[in-house]
Amino acid sequence: RFLIGNLRIQNVSSEDSLLKRNLNYIFRNYLRVVSQTSEQNVFLCVYMFILLLVYYLITPF
Repeated sequence: RFLIGNLRIQNVSSEDSLLKRNLNYIFRNYLRVVSQTSEQNVFLCVYMFILLLVYYLITPF
């Protein structure tokens, strides 16, 4: 919930390059989270990451 709120704020007041850099940072962050969580939480993390990707695809750059 905190991440999505930050993304909406940055999407309003950021440039395209910053958004793409932010997306790369979130991708690495999620990979680290998935590697640290147990197997039961991996599906949840992947599902949330897919939601973030869909959110970035829906919002116009």
